[in-house]
Amino acid sequence: MAGQSKLSPGKKGSSMKPRKTAPPPWAERLLESLLPVRDRQTITGDLREEYLEVILPTYGPLRAHFRYLRQLSSIASRSLVSYFFTSRSLAMHDVLRRRCMSRGRR
Repeated sequence: MAGQSKLSPGKKGSSMKPRKTAPPPWAERLLESLLPVRDRQTITGDLREEYLEVILPTYGPLRAHFRYLRQLSSIASRSLVSYFFTSRSLAMHDVLRRRCMSRGRR
Protein backbone atom coordinates (compact mmCIF):
# COMPACT_ATOMS: atom_id res chain seq x y z
CA MET A 1 0.00 0.00 0.00
CA ALA A 2 2.96 2.34 0.41
CA GLY A 3 3.53 2.49 -3.37
CA GLN A 4 -0.11 2.99 -4.34
CA SER A 5 -1.40 6.41 -5.39
CA LYS A 6 -4.38 8.01 -3.73
CA LEU A 7 -7.57 7.56 -5.72
CA SER A 8 -10.68 9.67 -5.77
CA PRO A 9 -13.98 8.90 -7.44
CA GLY A 10 -14.41 10.39 -10.89
CA LYS A 11 -17.45 12.30 -12.07
CA LYS A 12 -19.05 9.24 -13.72
CA GLY A 13 -20.05 6.65 -11.18
CA SER A 14 -17.47 4.13 -10.07
CA SER A 15 -14.49 5.10 -12.23
CA MET A 16 -11.44 6.03 -10.18
CA LYS A 17 -8.88 8.68 -11.13
CA PRO A 18 -5.54 9.44 -9.49
CA ARG A 19 -5.91 12.55 -7.31
CA LYS A 20 -3.36 15.30 -7.97
CA THR A 21 -1.69 16.81 -4.94
CA ALA A 22 -0.92 20.51 -5.21
CA PRO A 23 2.05 22.24 -3.58
CA PRO A 24 1.41 23.40 -0.01
CA PRO A 25 -0.96 26.40 -0.21
CA TRP A 26 0.93 28.34 2.47
CA ALA A 27 4.16 27.90 0.50
CA GLU A 28 2.53 29.22 -2.68
CA ARG A 29 1.23 32.28 -0.79
CA LEU A 30 4.67 32.89 0.71
CA LEU A 31 6.27 32.61 -2.71
CA GLU A 32 3.79 35.10 -4.18
CA SER A 33 4.49 37.56 -1.37
CA LEU A 34 8.24 37.43 -2.06
CA LEU A 35 8.03 37.96 -5.80
CA PRO A 36 7.62 41.25 -7.63
CA VAL A 37 4.08 41.72 -8.95
CA ARG A 38 5.19 41.37 -12.58
CA ASP A 39 6.70 37.90 -11.90
CA ARG A 40 4.13 36.37 -9.55
CA GLN A 41 1.84 34.66 -12.02
CA THR A 42 4.63 33.42 -14.29
CA ILE A 43 6.95 31.96 -11.66
CA THR A 44 4.27 30.46 -9.43
CA GLY A 45 2.53 28.98 -12.49
CA ASP A 46 5.76 27.47 -13.82
CA LEU A 47 6.69 25.97 -10.44
CA ARG A 48 3.17 24.55 -9.99
CA GLU A 49 3.21 23.05 -13.48
CA GLU A 50 6.62 21.45 -12.94
CA TYR A 51 5.47 20.18 -9.56
CA LEU A 52 2.31 18.52 -10.92
CA GLU A 53 3.73 17.16 -14.18
CA VAL A 54 7.31 16.20 -13.32
CA ILE A 55 8.24 16.27 -9.64
CA LEU A 56 5.11 14.73 -8.09
CA PRO A 57 4.94 11.71 -10.44
CA THR A 58 8.68 11.13 -10.09
CA TYR A 59 9.16 11.56 -6.34
CA GLY A 60 5.75 11.16 -4.70
CA PRO A 61 3.91 13.69 -2.53
CA LEU A 62 6.24 13.92 0.47
CA ARG A 63 9.51 14.30 -1.44
CA ALA A 64 7.77 16.56 -3.98
CA HIS A 65 6.74 18.91 -1.14
CA PHE A 66 10.33 19.03 0.11
CA ARG A 67 11.64 19.78 -3.38
CA TYR A 68 9.08 22.56 -3.77
CA LEU A 69 10.11 24.02 -0.41
CA ARG A 70 13.76 23.86 -1.45
CA GLN A 71 12.96 25.82 -4.61
CA LEU A 72 10.97 28.29 -2.53
CA SER A 73 13.89 28.80 -0.13
CA SER A 74 16.23 29.42 -3.05
CA ILE A 75 13.92 32.05 -4.50
CA ALA A 76 13.32 33.58 -1.05
CA SER A 77 17.03 33.92 -0.31
CA ARG A 78 17.63 35.63 -3.65
CA SER A 79 14.67 37.91 -3.08
CA LEU A 80 15.84 38.92 0.38
CA VAL A 81 19.42 39.53 -0.76
CA SER A 82 18.13 41.59 -3.67
CA TYR A 83 15.86 43.59 -1.37
CA PHE A 84 18.63 44.18 1.17
CA PHE A 85 21.16 45.41 -1.37
CA THR A 86 18.65 47.45 -3.33
CA SER A 87 17.29 49.20 -0.24
CA ARG A 88 20.80 49.81 1.11
CA SER A 89 21.94 51.10 -2.28
CA LEU A 90 19.00 53.48 -2.48
CA ALA A 91 19.56 54.67 1.09
CA MET A 92 23.27 55.25 0.43
CA HIS A 93 22.45 57.10 -2.79
CA ASP A 94 20.06 59.35 -0.86
CA VAL A 95 22.72 60.10 1.79
CA LEU A 96 25.33 60.94 -0.85
CA ARG A 97 22.87 63.15 -2.72
CA ARG A 98 22.08 65.10 0.46
CA ARG A 99 25.77 65.57 1.20
CA CYS A 100 26.44 66.88 -2.31
CA MET A 101 23.48 69.26 -2.11
CA SER A 102 24.54 70.58 1.31
CA ARG A 103 28.11 71.21 0.08
CA GLY A 104 26.86 73.03 -2.99
CA ARG A 105 24.83 75.47 -0.90
CA ARG A 106 27.82 76.65 1.15
